[in-house]
Amino acid sequence: MVRVGQVSTANTYVFGAASICLNSLLILVIYFRSLKVIGSFKYMMIMSTVFDILYSAVYILASPTFAAVEEMSSLLIVKGGLEMPMHFRRVTLVLFIVLLCQSIVTPPCLFVFRYLQICKSNFLTNNYGHLKFLLIIPVLMSGTASLMLCYASWPTEFDLKFFKDIAYEINVKRTTDFLVASLEKKGDIWVQLQSYAMVTVSIYLVVLMLITLAIMIFCTRCIIQAVKKNVSSKLRHLQIEVYRSLIAQFTVPFLLIHLPFYLCVLAPLVRVRTGVVSDYLPFLFAWSPAINPIVVLYFVRDYRRYLLSILWPRKEENSTASVFYSSCKRPRAIADAMHIRPCQHRSSK
Repeated sequence: MVRVGQVSTANTYVFGAASICLNSLLILVIYFRSLKVIGSFKYMMIMSTVFDILYSAVYILASPTFAAVEEMSSLLIVKGGLEMPMHFRRVTLVLFIVLLCQSIVTPPCLFVFRYLQICKSNFLTNNYGHLKFLLIIPVLMSGTASLMLCYASWPTEFDLKFFKDIAYEINVKRTTDFLVASLEKKGDIWVQLQSYAMVTVSIYLVVLMLITLAIMIFCTRCIIQAVKKNVSSKLRHLQIEVYRSLIAQFTVPFLLIHLPFYLCVLAPLVRVRTGVVSDYLPFLFAWSPAINPIVVLYFVRDYRRYLLSILWPRKEENSTASVFYSSCKRPRAIADAMHIRPCQHRSSK
């Protein structure tokens, strides 16, 4: 019989490797195919893509398996995948929690930067040095959440005894490390503080999610209005393509990371029974960074064409014929694109 841990490990390796390859390819496309309408936003896109690569690499190392334990309204996060020294097992789970919390605030950062670039260009020019706060503040917010979550889920002596056999069965009969998120931890005052921290971080994450949604909605509305009013039809088309990719880059992690996180991590803590959903829905955590580059290449046509031209270059004859045919119809447009001043035909005397 195939166990959840086996399926989780296979899912991690397949989508983790796909994510690293696709995002590396996307970085090359973004860097070499620079669009003027995007400007410095491409560096934000590259940073977001690098984050996805880092997230997938840590996910492969941690290979976490989630399991709801109804007896104590707890959630067990078990280390799977690669064998490694004991001291590094729980560290990989902590790194995974940190990056998972960071994934909540990364998409809104892209929207805020794009909003400043399109709607507040003067502010962006005059306060370019203050953009570091656009990165520092979200990192502090996600860092606070991950710190409280890791502290609250750090296993106590009672947890190690009670959940050891359960983790052994989940991880295909192999001893490993795990984290335990619970609102009802038993022990001294320090253990009770873990329960209070779990309640606090649960409320904090819900509020943080609502704030990110509000930021997304506000920036989306302002960007649409600015694009309709202030840009030409050609640039508007490119702006809309980038805007659609932003929407998709928010929708994908929202559906594949945030919703599973709340349904599988927070729901068991408040005694909401999710059944086998809490075991298999976390598989989606590995899907999001692999789907993001596909979404960007699909919506941004220039990136897609550039990649296809590299993978399947056209024959030289067809390219020459195409240019010749176009030059017969639009000589001045082609000349302007090539920075050549077209010759004026003089009438014979």
